[in-house]
Amino acid sequence: MAVVATGRVDVYEPQGKYQFYIEKLEPAGAGALDLAFRQLAEKLREEGLFEAEHKKELPRYPATIGIVTSGTGAAIEDISKTLKKRFPSVRKLLYPVRVQGEGAAEEIAGAIRDLNRRREQLGGIDVLIVGRGGGSLEDLWAFNEEIVARAIFASQIPIISAVGHEIDVTIADMVADERAATPTAAAERAVPERNEILQSLRQTQQLLYAGVRHSLEGAKSDWENLAERSMFVRPLDLLRVPRQLLDERSATLGRCFSELVHQTARRLEGYTRILRGIEPHQVLAKGQKQLTELGNGLRMAWRDYGQRRKEGLTLMHSRLQAGRPQNRIELQGSTLKNLAGRMAAARGQFVRRQQERLAGLNARLGNLDPRAVLRRGYSITRLKSNRQILNDKSKIKVGELLLTELAQETQIESEVTALSEKQKRPPADQGAIDAKSEIRNM
Repeated sequence: MAVVATGRVDVYEPQGKYQFYIEKLEPAGAGALDLAFRQLAEKLREEGLFEAEHKKELPRYPATIGIVTSGTGAAIEDISKTLKKRFPSVRKLLYPVRVQGEGAAEEIAGAIRDLNRRREQLGGIDVLIVGRGGGSLEDLWAFNEEIVARAIFASQIPIISAVGHEIDVTIADMVADERAATPTAAAERAVPERNEILQSLRQTQQLLYAGVRHSLEGAKSDWENLAERSMFVRPLDLLRVPRQLLDERSATLGRCFSELVHQTARRLEGYTRILRGIEPHQVLAKGQKQLTELGNGLRMAWRDYGQRRKEGLTLMHSRLQAGRPQNRIELQGSTLKNLAGRMAAARGQFVRRQQERLAGLNARLGNLDPRAVLRRGYSITRLKSNRQILNDKSKIKVGELLLTELAQETQIESEVTALSEKQKRPPADQGAIDAKSEIRNM
């Protein structure tokens, strides 16, 4: 096989020989081009550049078409005329390049990359047509170069390849998203036929009119049928039953509400009685009354016990006087001493039990004494106007006079100057009510 080798000559010093270092090797002649075509095609096919899964779909109605071809050849004339005839509104962008000769492949690949890079800047490009008119294999060789094939494969814009005539097949045709036999065929594939679109639109318009007319007729028939129904002839009949139900449920709701109000009022009265029963002054008065009753009962029991002992002694003394013998006197004297000792012991035990009971009652009474609570650091605040204990902020208003009772019979008189919400952790010297206070003994 004849080849053309490009490289450089140098000397191999250990043996003193001249050597030719080959940097580029390619076949010579037309047969060489065919061999190079088949070798490149096989290489790109193995890499998957021809696979259908990589082909991008062409838009149906493109707005802008980019054209990469010679600016003076017949190809651009055929493409322009066809686009104008089929779809006059489409915008055409020509990127003129050399389509044959040295450097043509680099220009074609550069144009494809440049249009992809400036796609948005140019207002958007929907399709690219890359091609030229017919010629010999050498004339079309720029579209068989690897650099052009890889630029087409990397393009984000769908590409239609239109190189030569129908019988001409290039590697660019194999890599492109779609191949057209001629530049004219590429233009026809890129845009739809305007007359066909208009005819389709007219048919669609007629179908829409017929559909709307049918829908209107159906709606009119439905409306007429509905208008004859009793609910539209006598619409107030529909309200009769709901209105009666509304009246009944309104009455039921009123009764339930009244019953709820009465129940709530009774519960509040019960809570009020309970609260009155545990009010500190009432508890203290009740404890004092119980203590007085216990004291009276203790005095009465002691008096009864003494009276019974006195009666017993009197009886024994009378019996002693009745029996004069000395031995009986001694016996009765000993019995009397024993009885006196037992009586003293019983009296002491009874007094201790009553004292312990009295101490327990005093302790319970002390726990119920509000002043014991005051001595632990608490206070009782009342409204000065009615001596009512303050337990609800709704009873307070600015300017109200308050009396605060402390331990050791001390009372603070204050005036409300402001109301504020209680903080989560209020400072020790600030509460929910700001007041000017005056301390005086009760």
